[in-house]
Amino acid sequence: MSFLEWQGVSKSFGGTAALDAVSLSLREGEILAVLGPSGCGKTTFLRATAGLEPPDAGRILCEGKDLADVPPHRRGFGLMFQDYGLFPHLDVAANVSFGLRMKGMPRRQRAERVREMLGLVRLEGLARRSIHELSGGESQRVALARSLAPSPRLLMLDEPLGALDATLRRELLGELSAILRGVGVTAIYVTHDREEALAVADRAAVMRAGRVIQTGRPRALVERPGSAFVASFLELGAILEAAPAPGGGNGLYATDLGFLPASAVRGAAIHGAAVRDPAAKAGLLLVRPRAVSFTARRGSTRVGARIVSCTPHPMGVSIRLALLGRTGRTHEMEVLWRQTEDGGEAPRPAAHSRPVWLDPAQCEMLKD
Repeated sequence: MSFLEWQGVSKSFGGTAALDAVSLSLREGEILAVLGPSGCGKTTFLRATAGLEPPDAGRILCEGKDLADVPPHRRGFGLMFQDYGLFPHLDVAANVSFGLRMKGMPRRQRAERVREMLGLVRLEGLARRSIHELSGGESQRVALARSLAPSPRLLMLDEPLGALDATLRRELLGELSAILRGVGVTAIYVTHDREEALAVADRAAVMRAGRVIQTGRPRALVERPGSAFVASFLELGAILEAAPAPGGGNGLYATDLGFLPASAVRGAAIHGAAVRDPAAKAGLLLVRPRAVSFTARRGSTRVGARIVSCTPHPMGVSIRLALLGRTGRTHEMEVLWRQTEDGGEAPRPAAHSRPVWLDPAQCEMLKD
């Protein structure tokens, strides 16, 4: 039996559906990432689970029990917000112990639990520090310690790293993942960031306009996006229109970047072109970064490109590349240049164009 189950949960505000028949399940000890753009319903999903927004329809079950009549403070769920929600008039230790006092835990046990939690988040020496004296990263750690201190049955995190700059967010992401897995807490992690979901979650659910449109392990979503929306949101590469080449029956896709052999493109058969069907329909093609090479390879298609920017990467150089379409459009994507594979000197940003090569086997047709 699932620890948590959402059965057709819907919620509207002013006639607009924030949640539209959401059905999901969560196993005990699992970390579920809920992904989606702003306004897709992620926070409403959390608030409904916490009991702060009663659903208009559907049920939320915890260990088989309907939570409809269980008030928020009786659910045993913890909630960590993006802005941390720390009490400014309390020091670090008092913030962490707040939930423990609400549970009536004796003072000595509270003090021991606070020491344990501050050790967990590496803030051992800051128990008496004022909240106003903390950095952003320290505030995030205090908020996490406070959320974990009462040993919640479920921890819900709403964009927990969203208030931090990119460098600090990357630094703390690994720590957060290790802490959540180390304590074995069941968690829902709301984010719009693909890298956070990949690093933290066991499973991910992608939302759009109040609906869950795809679920699966994060890596599976990256490798097998169920739609063009998912591929675009996860920034998996350039997406462009592809249609059977004029004349039909020639087994080629016509795209803004040139002709590609349909027999090599993943998923082409569902559109008919791979079997030389003159009636094959047009679709959307995902060009993944791994499809791009800076050296010519057998079976690849030559494409004009402009290098927009270059950033050092542990594996080589991360390059922002603008593929130049035949219609004058550009299709930007991030690609990785590797010395061992691409050879020569690393490319540099330039106003002029240069050739790159596309491997059609690393491109795939998407559902609309």
